[in-house]
Amino acid sequence: IYTGWIVGSVRCVQQTAFRFIKMQQQAEQHNVFIIRHAESEFNKLQNGQNDDDKQDKELKFSKQLIDCDISELGVLQCQKVYEQLKNEQVHTVFVSPLRRALQTAHHIFKDHRNSARFIVHPVFREILHSNCDINGRLSESMKEFDYMDFSVFANFVKPELHFLKETTISFNQLEEIRQSVEKQTGKSFEEADTQTSCEAVLALLKNTFPGHVEDTRNIARRVVDGKSYIRKYAQAVKPQGNIYFVGHSRYLVEFSSTRFDEHGIGQDGIFLENCQVLEVKI
Repeated sequence: IYTGWIVGSVRCVQQTAFRFIKMQQQAEQHNVFIIRHAESEFNKLQNGQNDDDKQDKELKFSKQLIDCDISELGVLQCQKVYEQLKNEQVHTVFVSPLRRALQTAHHIFKDHRNSARFIVHPVFREILHSNCDINGRLSESMKEFDYMDFSVFANFVKPELHFLKETTISFNQLEEIRQSVEKQTGKSFEEADTQTSCEAVLALLKNTFPGHVEDTRNIARRVVDGKSYIRKYAQAVKPQGNIYFVGHSRYLVEFSSTRFDEHGIGQDGIFLENCQVLEVKI
């Protein structure tokens, strides 16, 4: 009798604790409106080409498209979303440091009536696959969008190459980049100009293709960190308005996932079109 009572009591306590934890998790959830960047110059050219592997490779690794801008159509897409959101309560906009995301956030939210706060963080960047994923114009962007908060980049000697500190680039691949830069410039990687360093990263991506320097598990880990960053911010600031996040297709697929495999990779994420807005819970 006593054994049955004890077991029943333990189960009751366990169930109560589980319900409490579940309620706490639900109470700590936050709604975030995610937006994929507007059409970029890369997207524009990619959409206009045929199914040609050689053409695709040339496009992915063209130096002219490193950290590219949004297209004219992209600007129009932003204007349309601005009209949709102009009466919403906007508190904070988190943004990837890549130019296409920064420009999208600028066109949609810069003149919003709430005077939103913009926070740019490297954890929100896209997976490193091609030229437009290399943040080669970051210093230019920091000057152009000086009303945005880029403070986290003060910790980097070369802000444009922040991704080298937290990707799955191997020691051998990093050495390949360093040697390439030294061969081209006669200077060490630390001393060389940023453009040459970014082009060396691009060469590594091209030589690795169709394989990838950075894998899906890495972006999945960064998404976990990105969500945690936003949650902590929301808990500390308690924003009186909506939180928006302007990012990239592959990152947002992971960000919008609710089911995950044994490696933590999302199984049901949503692929957003350019400038599509989606509300998610994190």
